[in-house]
Amino acid sequence: MLQVLQHGGARGRWTLKSPHHAIALDALTEVYPDARLVLLHRDPVELCGSVCSLISTLTATFSAADHRDYIAAHWTEMLEESVRRVEDFRRRNPQRLILDVLYDDLVRDPIATVETIYARCPSGGIDGLDAPARAAIATYVDAHPKGALGVHGYDLADYGLDRADIERRFAGYVERYGVPAR
Repeated sequence: MLQVLQHGGARGRWTLKSPHHAIALDALTEVYPDARLVLLHRDPVELCGSVCSLISTLTATFSAADHRDYIAAHWTEMLEESVRRVEDFRRRNPQRLILDVLYDDLVRDPIATVETIYARCPSGGIDGLDAPARAAIATYVDAHPKGALGVHGYDLADYGLDRADIERRFAGYVERYGVPAR
């Protein structure tokens, strides 16, 4: 699909932001062996609630049925599966550079976080964050302050999810990556 989208002369790099890529890193890196892998780590309690809320909003566009129980079970399991598959990929591909970034760092200081990503990527056209790119990030961040369009609120209880259960299910992940709890 990416090749179709890029057909016709579009140049540049693709930035893929989707948790679904985590379950298919073998396929992704087979087709794109020079892909740079940057994994964003976020508090799983916050992530589960946010994802459930997002999916509920999207499904409500097409159906009045209450899918919250299914959404909670399916997406929490999908997030667990993503963690398992990433860990399996890492174990089988120890030579593959994977950059780990904390979500909180990206939110707190996006320019410094992106500079760190650029600095840690091997060469191959990425030699650092240049002044125009840094300025573009700063302009975007200034024009889109967190909360300017409202706050994405959600309650785990709306989905039958329990904070302690999610913390238990993802305890190894949180410990391994030093993910701060909110």
